[in-house]
Amino acid sequence: MYSWVAERSAVAMYLIAPDGRFVWANPAADQLFGRSREDLLGCTLNDVSHPHDVGWSREMLAAALERGASSYRISKRYLRPDGAVVVADVSVTPLMREDGGETIGFFASAVDDTERIRAEERADASDQLMRASMDSLLDPWVLLRAIRDEGDVIVDFEYIEANREACRANNRDRGDLLGSRLLDLFPQHRGALLDMYAHVVDTGTPLALDEHPFDVDGAVCWFDNRAVRVGEDGLSFTWRDVTEAHHLRSSLAHMANTDPLTGLNNRFGLEQALERLDGVDRRQTTGVAVLYLDLDGLTTINNIHGHPAGDRILRSAAERIASAARSTDIVARVGGDEFVVVAPHTDVAGAEALADKIRTSVALPVRIGVEQLTPSISVGISAGGQRADVDGLIAEADSALIRIKRARRGPSTERV
Repeated sequence: MYSWVAERSAVAMYLIAPDGRFVWANPAADQLFGRSREDLLGCTLNDVSHPHDVGWSREMLAAALERGASSYRISKRYLRPDGAVVVADVSVTPLMREDGGETIGFFASAVDDTERIRAEERADASDQLMRASMDSLLDPWVLLRAIRDEGDVIVDFEYIEANREACRANNRDRGDLLGSRLLDLFPQHRGALLDMYAHVVDTGTPLALDEHPFDVDGAVCWFDNRAVRVGEDGLSFTWRDVTEAHHLRSSLAHMANTDPLTGLNNRFGLEQALERLDGVDRRQTTGVAVLYLDLDGLTTINNIHGHPAGDRILRSAAERIASAARSTDIVARVGGDEFVVVAPHTDVAGAEALADKIRTSVALPVRIGVEQLTPSISVGISAGGQRADVDGLIAEADSALIRIKRARRGPSTERV
């Protein structure tokens, strides 16, 4: 009965004599070792074993016999005649005489484990390749798993994987990072950011968030964030610190919009400010006044006292004009000695009052070396009512100023 079952078993079974010779094998063993029955029974266990596994497997057998083990299990490689290597999960049972004396042989059963081992090796190789690829990225990358509450709402994320840059950016070892909760490490993500990540997982819509401000140890930094859904509840997330680039762009924009001598808006800065005026169409803004100003006698000051003195007068005038204007007013230097003030929500009376305030402030003495110079300024005013065209108002205020200068009546104000 047992012989009939063994002959038909899919598990390789065989008997080994104490000297290592095969004395019996079932058909499954013939298939495992890739040999005919006659060939196999003429071999020893060493003949079919991989050379690198002979020594340690013999040591395993000796150790099992020494401790009196009834059986033991190993994973061992065998070499077929065609050179193919087979990995088998082998269970070995020593056969003893009935009186408990010497060993008379060994019974073994083996299952071909080659494909499983190879699949694991391929998976390990793929995992190693993926890890090497992720670690080669210059940007931090993490794989997060969504954590949901009883209502199936995403309330947090768990770190599942991270590349080398992510560990460095988070100042944590990979072992410390994996398994941690996002909100435990970075509670700043709670709220809008967490909602964005949850939206990616719930909808599958990728996230591309550029120059997003984020508090890092009390300092505001800017990041470009990218996130995509992986599987059902996974989130692949990368980010890039663009703080330096953000500050550089801001600095360049400031330089492009700013007059270097006075620190006021230049012509381009004025245009940009007008585009943002009250968040409405600049050509349909209601109640805007424009003051076009010209610093009197700057050429004379330059000729007599030198250009550094003229620059000192210009800076002083710019500071006084800006101080006299309201915080909502737009102040710009648009020429060598010309300034423009755009005052939203200001009527004619308000514009005239602002002009008087500026003229009085500018006329205070300015010390140049041992001398004191008293500058003066001429102002042209234009004010609009409903649906005012700011560009037109600037042109009208400029025309008013030109008429004042031509009249050569000294510092004065004319209104259009």
